[in-house]
This record gives sequence, C-alpha cells and structure tokens, in this order.
Amino acid sequence: MFVRFDSDDKVIGHGGCNRFFGSYKIAGDRIEIGPLGATRMACPEPIMEREVRFLQALGNARQFVRERINLSLTDSAGNSVLRLLQTDAD
Repeated sequence: MFVRFDSDDKVIGHGGCNRFFGSYKIAGDRIEIGPLGATRMACPEPIMEREVRFLQALGNARQFVRERINLSLTDSAGNSVLRLLQTDAD
C-alpha cells in the first residue's frame, strides 16, 4: 500500500489490490481527503478487506501531524485512523 500527496492537491496510491485517486485539502493541521475513486479489480478477501479499511481510514482523516518521515492521521474525535511512513525523498 502507498499514498502520494501531490503538490496540486491530488492524492493517488495503491490499496493493496486497486489503484486509487482523488483530492485533498489542507488548512493548518486539518486535512480532508476525497472523494476517492478506485479501479475495480477483485483480489482475495483478506486483501480486499484491508484495502476497504485503508480507504475508509483515509476518508475519515480530519487532522494530521507530520514528524520527519511519519504522518499520523486522526479523525474528528482525535482518534488515530492511520500512520504512514515516508519512503521517498522530499
């Protein structure tokens, strides 16, 4: 799985089975991701279930904290929904 946040407010990635794409908005430490679209390939159930949870987590993100190569996303209640690790150069 991976996510790339482009400088033109576009987000793309791979959820384990399908490629996804959409937009995002940032204001201070607030983030809104989506709506997201995805290809419609079918994969074995454990992969599909994980992908659905991953895309839901992205869609539920409302705040972020970036510390070096770590990006933490939380929902509107402050609950952690996803932690991402940067693997490419900035």
